[in-house]
Amino acid sequence: MKKIFVTFLIVFGFILFFDAQVLQPFIEFSDDPYNHNMGLTFDGQYYYTVNGGSISGKINKYTTSGVFIASYPIDIDMRSIEYYNHNFYVSSCDGSIYKISNLEKGKYSVLFQNFYSECQTSFAINKSHNSFYILSDNELKEYHFATGDLINSFNNIKTGSNTEQNTVACTDDYFYTFDASEHEIYEYDFNANLNHTYSYSKGSYSFSLSSAGNDIFISDDGNYSTGTWYGYKINSFSQIDIDNFQSGYVILNPTIEFSDDPYNHNMGLTFDGQYYYTVNGGSAASGKINKYNDDGDFIASFPIEIDMRSIEYYNQNFYVSSCDGSIYKISNLEKGKYSVLFQNFYSECQTSFAINKSHNSFYIMNGTNIKEYDLNSGNIISQFDNIQSGSSIELYTIACSDQFFYTFDVDQKNIYEYDFSGNLLNTYTFAKGSYGFSLSFANNMVFVSDDGDYSTGTWYGYILSTPNSKGKTNGGGGETHKGKH
Repeated sequence: MKKIFVTFLIVFGFILFFDAQVLQPFIEFSDDPYNHNMGLTFDGQYYYTVNGGSISGKINKYTTSGVFIASYPIDIDMRSIEYYNHNFYVSSCDGSIYKISNLEKGKYSVLFQNFYSECQTSFAINKSHNSFYILSDNELKEYHFATGDLINSFNNIKTGSNTEQNTVACTDDYFYTFDASEHEIYEYDFNANLNHTYSYSKGSYSFSLSSAGNDIFISDDGNYSTGTWYGYKINSFSQIDIDNFQSGYVILNPTIEFSDDPYNHNMGLTFDGQYYYTVNGGSAASGKINKYNDDGDFIASFPIEIDMRSIEYYNQNFYVSSCDGSIYKISNLEKGKYSVLFQNFYSECQTSFAINKSHNSFYIMNGTNIKEYDLNSGNIISQFDNIQSGSSIELYTIACSDQFFYTFDVDQKNIYEYDFSGNLLNTYTFAKGSYGFSLSFANNMVFVSDDGDYSTGTWYGYILSTPNSKGKTNGGGGETHKGKH
């Protein structure tokens, strides 16, 4: 199936201008730097930000929802931060790159001293090359990470006209520069070919371009107050599959897909900030939870004697809904320890549930009615009628993110996005996944499965992009990441 880059396409009489789309942040969170919001990285579980402006440096730690955890003093005037091979690395205004070997104790050493002359320089690690980049004006140089020897030099790299000329970020497949004034991000392959230009909506600080996993972050500087970080799923509009156009709309392609052997059925999925966990369903005796890394590679399986329908991770515990009408709290997954949270709470065996973390509540769907309950007491908080879904098992299936709840119709391949007041905001059409039990939210994506039905099934994760004026998505291209079992 051929993938191409497009500026516009005419499909069934509709003109689609993809370069004109403006990326919207999938996450934004406040960050108090004391002085300036310089850089950000991700260790697979937490975000870390660095400040800059004096050697009263610090690194702040946040959850994947942007909730502050801790702050660590580091006496370096930092410009950027990278996480690589279980260590943090920062560039400094003194022209040196430092390795932080123990963040909690503030231990660090010089990796390359007086390596560059411009105080405002950031650097970016290319993990696949074991190298790093330094940008100066419009010239990008790539250096060997172990020796500091020059590997490559590329000229005529697009940037803004301010400190963006010294700012670069790198993901697994591309390096990035940007123009903060024009709100443009420039994506280059590792041979320095300009691959794509993205327009983005928020973030104006010209020092701050950063990568976290395969996401790009930009800040609004606090300037001795609290600033804000904005995270972008950068491939939302880049590659459009021509076969996926329907009446001028784009069908979402999965960002990740991976195999899952449930023994019986592929019911639900969650994410703890580092790993995916899936639940099966069909009998209590064969109940189990499978664990996968964030690439979808199998790690372990844990027996849980519950006939499960859905799974949620919240406040360091797992919660599952069961065919017996009860919701269970799993306090120790490895040892198989669990207790009943709410017994005989609903009557329909096939019911899933979804936790609203911002409300400390959960949702149960029955037909076209959704009820919201307090997670501590089980008391009803609110309810909504006339909720759209499919006509079969989807009538009991719901998922929830930090901002929205979701229902779906597997026959029509539609995902329905609602705000927490029960207003339908968007309808997304997706490419793969047919199992009516399986709608889940994990790692900032909506997941749907193809059921294995006593064999191996498949999970598909979708980034829900900004909708167009007709209510369908404009996003969803890009290459699919496939995990291994």
